[in-house]
Amino acid sequence: NGKVSQAKYVQRSLGDCEIELTEPVTIKGLKIAYKGTTCTLSYAGLKFDADLSSFPESNLGKMMIEAFKSAAQDTTVKKTRSGDRWKYEGETSEKKFLIMQNAETGFFESFEMPAYNLKIELKNIKAQ
Repeated sequence: NGKVSQAKYVQRSLGDCEIELTEPVTIKGLKIAYKGTTCTLSYAGLKFDADLSSFPESNLGKMMIEAFKSAAQDTTVKKTRSGDRWKYEGETSEKKFLIMQNAETGFFESFEMPAYNLKIELKNIKAQ
């Protein structure tokens, strides 16, 4: 809806990742970590753990993880290559998704869920 945020995203595996918001300044430093079905929110020394199964429709990280898992494992996901990009179109229990991946590096470059008016662009990606 016209709102832009920036974050550092670290993914250790499909179900283990962390998002740290860097912009806007009002929420800079907010961290959201996902491990299995647990989500941990932390900010300025405060920490809150939640079981994701309690919030099935309101979880950005869960939506992304399920879409990435589906793109990697689901044979019904439409996979097409155009130039140096792979395009994955599919549907999870949440909604339809579109993922773009750099065919040379293997890094994901964008994630979309049109039903939620959500588009995430992943830039400056580095392997560690």
